[in-house]
Amino acid sequence: MSSPTRTPPTSFTQRKTHLLTTTDLSPKGSIDTPILPLITLLNSFPTICTTSSCSGRISVFLDGELSSTGKGGGGRWVLVSHEPVEVAEAVGKVWGEMIEGGESADCGGEEGAKRRRYLHFKFEPMLLHIQTADLATSQQLLSTALSSSFRESGILNSTSFPMLAIRTQSLTLDCIIGVYDDAANSIRALVDRSYVEMLMRIGNDRMAKNQKKMQRLQQEIAAVMENGDAGKGKKNPEWEDAEVRKRRLREEGLKKQEEIRRQREAAAQKEVDNADVDD
Repeated sequence: MSSPTRTPPTSFTQRKTHLLTTTDLSPKGSIDTPILPLITLLNSFPTICTTSSCSGRISVFLDGELSSTGKGGGGRWVLVSHEPVEVAEAVGKVWGEMIEGGESADCGGEEGAKRRRYLHFKFEPMLLHIQTADLATSQQLLSTALSSSFRESGILNSTSFPMLAIRTQSLTLDCIIGVYDDAANSIRALVDRSYVEMLMRIGNDRMAKNQKKMQRLQQEIAAVMENGDAGKGKKNPEWEDAEVRKRRLREEGLKKQEEIRRQREAAAQKEVDNADVDD
């Protein structure tokens, strides 16, 4: 396997420099604060470059209008947060965008329903795209991501500089809570206020779980790279696989326990011997 600290091709280094210095084109315009430590860690290695990321978010989004081709365009964010929300404030903001009486909104049959613009409550977990200088590095990262419960992760291509997606769908949530009423030029609520409050609390709970998963991933990557020569003069130039590391740590723990047991037995035997001498 290759080491993440090896010198990559010049073309990769140039691409990485360009990507990391280019203006963030996301709607937010900057990297989410919760994921910054992980991004910094990954980009500290010459053969790894992050290309896009989301630390996870709680959001309420209104669909855009359908075009003649059937594709939605535009849309509007009513609420977006990459941190747990203050429930009362978030509910007030969302509820203030809606009018009650969703049950009276006529969807106009099947065709009308297809054209409807819905208001969604969403929770989306962490998503990270990474480009590497070689396939071996992508495989090493993928192994670590999978062992850290990011089950839907995968290598997207096997070109000269492979792209890897680290992701999980286990925490994903998407609920329709409103519908846009063209006649009233407003969003009609399809649920009551207490339901929106419940969704916000669920979102906060999932955000906490998401952040724990992200922290675990960072710790696993740091540990794997440290064991595989992260540029600190270690003898082993290879990046230790996460599963191999787990087995090694378990074996070391068992050896440590056996050593402690032997020390205790020796100390107990010494006490017995001393007691015999005194007698």
